[in-house]
Amino acid sequence: TVYYAKVLKQDVGAAVDLLSDMLTGSKHDEAAIEAERGVILRELEEIEKMPEEVIFDRLHQTAFQGSSLARTILGSVDNIKSISRNDILDYISTHYTGPRVVVAGAGAVEHEQLVGLADKAFGALPDTPASGKKVAVPPATWVGSDIRVRDDSLPQAHVAVAFETGGWTDGHAVPVMVMQQLLGQWDRTDGSGANVSAGMCRELAEGNFVHSAMTFNTSYKDTGLFGVYFVAEPNTVFNATAVTMHNLARMATEVTDLEVERAKQQLKTAMVMQLDGTTAVCEDIGR
Repeated sequence: TVYYAKVLKQDVGAAVDLLSDMLTGSKHDEAAIEAERGVILRELEEIEKMPEEVIFDRLHQTAFQGSSLARTILGSVDNIKSISRNDILDYISTHYTGPRVVVAGAGAVEHEQLVGLADKAFGALPDTPASGKKVAVPPATWVGSDIRVRDDSLPQAHVAVAFETGGWTDGHAVPVMVMQQLLGQWDRTDGSGANVSAGMCRELAEGNFVHSAMTFNTSYKDTGLFGVYFVAEPNTVFNATAVTMHNLARMATEVTDLEVERAKQQLKTAMVMQLDGTTAVCEDIGR
């Protein structure tokens, strides 16, 4: 959960006070909770109509069965309808403690100034949950499995295949990021045609097998998902899957030094571009 403000230099103190009040002084009015409940239910309904969102929810549900990563961000309809003000207050008193809060800033703010403001605004947060509960973070268990949902009303097939990774702290985190660049991404609407450096995307484009394809790398604390997601016509799914799996396997045997060096340069460029602006820098520091 992130509370964020972007203000002028002279308003940094007021912004920290405002964020502190939101975090520690919210009234959680019953009427406001009911209004937000309706908003979340409508948002959930809209997301269920977006295959590109649904497929990654389903992917997590099958890959991490029985663990918290299998749950969607918005939660189930039953939970949304039943959550009460007391549930929210209990969650806050359990999880909103000093050791679990990070204050980050970027841009026109001095480090010492932010430290002083944070200490004043958040220094009173308890070190342990008021209820005495211990916040358990069970490890996510990977389950090799698949889930298939057939809907003949959809014009295209949405397919995702993924493998488990070690997460942000794993020694292979950076090589996996390079692999993401090696496999690449492509969309028929980009205008570049089949002129892409990534071999997998070029092969998919030249064969007219997909509408779009992208390599994803989602990292968590101690696990993650690395794989390929593509959108294809029903009669080209087999070919698209064959090309995708061949190129994933090729990562272990046939990648050239030139391809690796190009992917490393692309990764460096992408990382720098992602930090273009104080908003992105602040989020990176916070993470």
